[in-house]
Amino acid sequence: MTTFEAVSFLSRFLKLLVGLIVLVGGLVASSSSGGVLDPIPTPTSPSSDCPWNELADFYTATNGDRWFIKTHWLDNTIDCCSWYGVQCVPPNIGFHLSSNNLSGTLPSSMGTIKSIQIFDVSHNHISGSLPPEISSWSHLNYLIAYNNSLTGTLPPQYSLWGNLISFTVYDNSLTGSLPGDYSNWTALTNFNVAHNSISGTLSDEYKAWTLLQYIDVSANSISGTLPPGPGYSSWTQLQYFSVYNNAMIGSVPDGYSSWARLSTWYTHNNAMTGTLPSGLKSMTALVRFLVYNNSLSGTLPPEYSTWGGLQWALFYINNFSGTLPKAYANWTSLTYFNAAINRFDGSLPVEFSRWSNLEYFHVGSNSLTGSLPSAYASWRLLGTLAVNANQLTGTLSDAYANWTLLAYFNVGGNSLQGSLPVAYANGWMSRMTYFCAYTNGFSGTLPAAYSNWTSLTYFHVGGNKLSGPLPPGYSLWLSLTFFAVNVNRLTGTLPPQYSSWSSLSAFYVNSNSLNGSLPREWSAWGLFLQIFTASGNMISGTLPEEYTNWTSLVTFQANGNALNGTLPSVFGSSWTNLQNFDVNRNSIAGNLPLEYSWWRQLTYFSVYSNDIIGTIPANYSAWRRLVTFFVHDNMLSGTLPAAYSFWSNVTTFQAAGNMLTGSLPPEYASWGLLGTLAVGRNMLTGSLPPDYSAWTGIQYFDVNTNLIRYAAWSQITYFSVYSNNISGTLPANYSLWTTLSRFYVHNNAINGTLPPDYSSWLALQYFYVYNNSLSGTLPPEYSSWRSMLDCRVYRNSLTGALPPEYANWTSLTFWHAAINNINGTLPLRVFLMDQSHNVCC
Repeated sequence: MTTFEAVSFLSRFLKLLVGLIVLVGGLVASSSSGGVLDPIPTPTSPSSDCPWNELADFYTATNGDRWFIKTHWLDNTIDCCSWYGVQCVPPNIGFHLSSNNLSGTLPSSMGTIKSIQIFDVSHNHISGSLPPEISSWSHLNYLIAYNNSLTGTLPPQYSLWGNLISFTVYDNSLTGSLPGDYSNWTALTNFNVAHNSISGTLSDEYKAWTLLQYIDVSANSISGTLPPGPGYSSWTQLQYFSVYNNAMIGSVPDGYSSWARLSTWYTHNNAMTGTLPSGLKSMTALVRFLVYNNSLSGTLPPEYSTWGGLQWALFYINNFSGTLPKAYANWTSLTYFNAAINRFDGSLPVEFSRWSNLEYFHVGSNSLTGSLPSAYASWRLLGTLAVNANQLTGTLSDAYANWTLLAYFNVGGNSLQGSLPVAYANGWMSRMTYFCAYTNGFSGTLPAAYSNWTSLTYFHVGGNKLSGPLPPGYSLWLSLTFFAVNVNRLTGTLPPQYSSWSSLSAFYVNSNSLNGSLPREWSAWGLFLQIFTASGNMISGTLPEEYTNWTSLVTFQANGNALNGTLPSVFGSSWTNLQNFDVNRNSIAGNLPLEYSWWRQLTYFSVYSNDIIGTIPANYSAWRRLVTFFVHDNMLSGTLPAAYSFWSNVTTFQAAGNMLTGSLPPEYASWGLLGTLAVGRNMLTGSLPPDYSAWTGIQYFDVNTNLIRYAAWSQITYFSVYSNNISGTLPANYSLWTTLSRFYVHNNAINGTLPPDYSSWLALQYFYVYNNSLSGTLPPEYSSWRSMLDCRVYRNSLTGALPPEYANWTSLTFWHAAINNINGTLPLRVFLMDQSHNVCC
């Protein structure tokens, strides 16, 4: 070879090498365009015919001075094909400006550059709309503008892009509908408009996209149905189909069975109905099948066992029924299976033990029966198991200790029995964070060895038959946020070592037989504790003032114990987030602290059945969200504060069984939601304020007062004013109380007659008017009281005969009409009653 030939060969080789480098660079620059793309051609030589003015407009409109890289831009001494991101394949131009901090808008003048083949401005901050003028890009193959801030609609003029291969504008704020004319894009392989605000329906015309491989319209507001076959059955090249997070309705078309190459199916989070067609079994390349959160029904087709490479199968939150197909054991590549919140029944197929790659298994909230197969111990990669809220029986297999990667375990809400396996302590030691076995029939003690789960954050075994003490070693659970052992048979004291739970937010030990005092050390739970429930035990001692550190507390329940001492006033200014305070049925004494007025979020206050003295603080009127107020059966004195009229949300007010004096405040008429008022067994005087007729939702009424104008209480079921000094007559308009079941006005001074219109009380069971001064006859209309159980009218001045119609009271158990002036004979029906009935005349 001569020297000249050698130089010529080297020159050609270098040109070829440069071309290859540019080609590879173009492919890398466009590799994140979204979806399945054909290789993007990249320029290999510069062009001397550059649209300088249009490029200058583009640079200015997109704030080129702020670009990360802008090498050679606006340098008219250098060919524009050498500017950063501009590459030329004569006669076409490509733009590769992804992730370069472009902002501003796309100028319409770009439409004059008709030779653009690739336009990639993804991962920038471009706003405004897509210019209709760029529809002139007749050579365009790739429009890549995802992850910007584009708005407006998709221009229908873009249908002119007859050579388009890929259209990706996802992650913007585009609106409007998908233009049907885009069906002209017959070369299209990739279409992605996900995560916008596009509405309308999917056009049946898109069946013309016969080369389509990837379509994603998810996370929009698209409605309507999936176009039925033949329609999209023409998409025989399709590999990725995603329409999730829309408003799609209708069923899955059977015609889609032609998508034999499909690997990904996402139709979740819509409103689709109907059944799954068995024809989809032809999708043998399927890897992910997600249909969750729809309204699909029917059974799972066993034919889907042909999906041998399936990795994700998510069916949860639908209306599927029937059994879980055993044939799905063929899914030996499966990693995620979720069929929760459906209507599946039958047993768990032991054949699923073949899923050796399984990491996630959730079938909670169904009607599954039978036991948990011990063969599932073969799931060595399992990280999550949830079979909660079913009807499973049997015991927990020790073999599950093989799940050494398990982090989440939920078998709550079943009928499992036996003990909690100690073997799990070491087997699940490395990753266990969530353990839930509530509401079963587990017995035995809490395994002390579970203290090995040092990463545990959630522990719930409430509602079982567990006995024994609380293991102090659980103090090693330093990340614990939720602890519930309520409704068991636990004994012993509360371990002070649990003070190490510095992240605890909820604590439930109620309904056990725990004793001892509340550990002061638990004040260390100050930062995060929101719920503390220790009711229904035998806990004694006082409420520790140190608990004032619980500044995030929302619920405090220690009712039904043996607590004594007083209510700490220091809780007032520190528990400012408190909504529920319940210490009823203890032996707490002292006054109600004035400082509790700081509890401005309070909705429930219960201190009844204690030994509390003093007055009811008027400044509790600051509890503007209060719904329930229980202070009955204490030794409270003084008057009812009129300022409580500010409690506009109160539904229940019970202050009976105290030593309250004064009258009922007329201001309480503002309690428009009141359903229960009980202030009996006090020393109240005066009359019932007429404005209480505004309580149209009252159902339970027990008070020492008058009987005036309360026909408006149309929902009342219980009315009790007995043993007072009430006089006057029984108001006839009480007949409007058509839901009344109990009427107690005995031991008063009521006169007049029994109103016949009370026959409208069709649900009445108890009628006590004895020991008054009633006169007249017994109304035969009362025969309508078909549910009557107990009728007492004795010690009045009633006359006349017993109405024979009362024989209709076939449920009557007690009748007392003695010490009146009633004559005649008892109805035959009364004598036919069995001997368990009490009849006194």
